[in-house]
Amino acid sequence: MKSHCLVLLMFCSMVAMPCLAGSAGEKPPELAAASLQGEGKILSPEAQAVLDAQKAAIEALKKGDAEFFRRTLTDDFTAIVTTGDMAGKDDFVEGVAGLHGKDLRFYDFKVLPLNENAAVVTYNAVLPGEGARYQHLSHVWVKQGDQWKLKFQQSTPNLWSLGDI
Repeated sequence: MKSHCLVLLMFCSMVAMPCLAGSAGEKPPELAAASLQGEGKILSPEAQAVLDAQKAAIEALKKGDAEFFRRTLTDDFTAIVTTGDMAGKDDFVEGVAGLHGKDLRFYDFKVLPLNENAAVVTYNAVLPGEGARYQHLSHVWVKQGDQWKLKFQQSTPNLWSLGDI
């Protein structure tokens, strides 16, 4: 159970890392307008591909598909959970199967391209069980060859949610 909670917390937590390639402050022209700030926004093909990868990861998490994450996480994947603890790829993959059938809700997706081979996807989540129920999540995706891979995630508790009022 502990590893399942750790995986859920890890999955819900990704923040951009400065280790990604690209010049600081520059936005590639093909990605400059790719930020998704709500429903109905048109994304660049690359930003849409990253968002599709994120949504596929969410579906795999809901199904408890550990094999998907073995293929999709980078070998140096790192997660920071809401407690500040860090975990790697093996810990994450180990706990995925126990999440099958949980009522996991994700919404308000945004894509922030960093360069043509990296992007941050942020969104909000409502999670059942112990720990922070409402969370902001950030995931760093990097392109390796023709595949988008999940490199980093961070979960941040949302201490002020509409449900708190």
